[in-house]
Amino acid sequence: MKSNEEKHSITIEILRTDRSDGHIFYQKIPYEYEDDEETVATALRTINNGEYTDTEGRVVEAVEWECSCLQEKCGACAMRINGTPTLACAYKLSDAKGDAKLEPLRKFPVIADLKVDRSVLHESLREMKLWLSENADINADEEDIYEGMRCLQCGCCLEVCPNYYAGGDFAGMAGMSPA
Repeated sequence: MKSNEEKHSITIEILRTDRSDGHIFYQKIPYEYEDDEETVATALRTINNGEYTDTEGRVVEAVEWECSCLQEKCGACAMRINGTPTLACAYKLSDAKGDAKLEPLRKFPVIADLKVDRSVLHESLREMKLWLSENADINADEEDIYEGMRCLQCGCCLEVCPNYYAGGDFAGMAGMSPA
């Protein structure tokens, strides 16, 4: 799809944590973009590098979130966008069809703003010992192996899993994929 050069306006609503008292609140930030391919990750980086004010005239402090590759390969930017768990680097602002509501994943402890602690996921994988301790001859279909290796372990699948909760014994699909 070719970029559209006309300006588009959107309100990015972010679930924030007040750094002074821990109060949780939504902050609405008016945002303009021209490129139909611009993603939520790009918008967050732009907001953090600029001087923005919210709809109430308050200065927007830097949004805490995680980002690494911007190429849908690491899973660090997983969050809920308009209620759906997804990667910020994959979600285009033009797909929001209106405003974009950003919230942290609910199944993990929130560190601040959109940044969550997924260490419980990684600890579950460590406990499952999903690695080889010596050379092995794997007799599996290469296509199946490839599909299993595509899991980013971002936690999006756990967000929608009714049986997963942080601290529980069930590791969910994030643990089954490497198995």
